[in-house]
Amino acid sequence: MANFTITNLEIIKKSENEITSKDFAKLYGLSINTVKKKFNKLPTHILRDDCLERIVKKWKPARFLEIGPGSGLTTILFLRMGFWGACFEASAESRPTLTTNLQSYIEKIEILESTEGIVPKSFDYLFSFDVIEHIEEDEAVLLQMFQATKQGGGIMLTVPQHRFLWSAVDEHSFHKRRYTRQELIAKVERAGFRIIYIISFVSLMLPLLILSRARRRKTSKKFDLMAELKIGTTLNWTLERIMDFERAIIKLGISLPFGGSLLLLATKQH
Repeated sequence: MANFTITNLEIIKKSENEITSKDFAKLYGLSINTVKKKFNKLPTHILRDDCLERIVKKWKPARFLEIGPGSGLTTILFLRMGFWGACFEASAESRPTLTTNLQSYIEKIEILESTEGIVPKSFDYLFSFDVIEHIEEDEAVLLQMFQATKQGGGIMLTVPQHRFLWSAVDEHSFHKRRYTRQELIAKVERAGFRIIYIISFVSLMLPLLILSRARRRKTSKKFDLMAELKIGTTLNWTLERIMDFERAIIKLGISLPFGGSLLLLATKQH
């Protein structure tokens, strides 16, 4: 199997609805504990993790490959639920932190130095969260994911949504694109997968995202990405309540057509 065509992952700077503690630990050389003490975890991140956990807990634990795990906090979520497998992080700077964080799970997870040795059809699941938007040739990577997935297996992806939200945040994040729902579905299907589930999330906060992005349409040398996490306790609590309501909507099976991000599940049919 050819190498995953993953570029610009040495410095991943994600949009405001995607930044997590692991990203800032990686970007600024801080420990996870230091980041968590300095910044509140955004409610949107809690919502995303809740969506992932709600879906995965219904699956039979099996072997997975995660592309772009950062420092491994999401990887640990799967490992704690009984899954095992491997992960590949393109950023050499991130690997020491990733190795440290996964040390307690070393018997269940292999940290790959490259993707050259990946055997086709060797993984039950492929995971990639907020990664492929950084890649120019995203369809080539999706095809490689298809090749690595077993028959009957599947992939789970998250990506930023809506082109009209494009702003300096995306430019500083080295994004190549923000996806439309139709675009993501078409690209995943062209790789050979069959879509079984796609949902928008960070939907109820979309008006706030639109306002925020309208103020950041143009890039600036004074742009401060760290400011995205500097939210007060009161605002953080308010946003958490909004996300609680959205979480309840998602649990009811309601899929809204809009939102800051997309979550997609697809299967490789027999």
